[in-house]
Amino acid sequence: GAHYDHIAGCAGADDNASGTAAALELARVLATASFPRTLVVACWDEEERGLVGARAHAMREAAASRSFDVVTVFETMAYADATPGAQTLPVGFEALFPRQSRALREAGYPGDFIAAIGDEGSRDALAHLSRHAFAVGLPIQALEVPARLIDSPAIADLRRSDHAAFWEQGVPALFLTDTANFRYDGYHCGARPDVVENLDLDFATRVVAATTGATAESLGLP
Repeated sequence: GAHYDHIAGCAGADDNASGTAAALELARVLATASFPRTLVVACWDEEERGLVGARAHAMREAAASRSFDVVTVFETMAYADATPGAQTLPVGFEALFPRQSRALREAGYPGDFIAAIGDEGSRDALAHLSRHAFAVGLPIQALEVPARLIDSPAIADLRRSDHAAFWEQGVPALFLTDTANFRYDGYHCGARPDVVENLDLDFATRVVAATTGATAESLGLP
């Protein structure tokens, strides 16, 4: 899934037209095959107002006692910049996730990877995604948030998208992001417009390819 709303006066190419296009392309490809499990593709409104659409969806499904193996969310996922120092980190990230922080520091903080952030229940999906990312030459930083931190204010920057609405219902979920304002100065049209011309469409294509392969595996593709 992905949210399709944005803030007024900003084109929102990366946030989140990129994610919406990714979800639709994944659906188009996987609709050509049959799987033992069911794939639901959802596009939500009013993420920018507080995950309103995704929260309504997650609460409705929980009330109906429907279960999900995993929810995968595309969020701001088409901007890459391999320049050393292009990537910054949220305050406190180094203390909470020292291994990932060290890897980024040793690489010189390039912004050339997709971040895949999930909870403990999405561990298998993260593994599938990492394997398929390697196959298509996509740099990836996979991060599993421990259960003790899921509701902590210390990871507020890791809860800023629709996946968090499903975490609130105890549903395994992960989101794929280029890290938004921690890399991209066009986020919310801050320093420049958020337009398609700024995006790396090859990078976005590899994100979709890796996620499509991983999703097919999770659905039970032999």
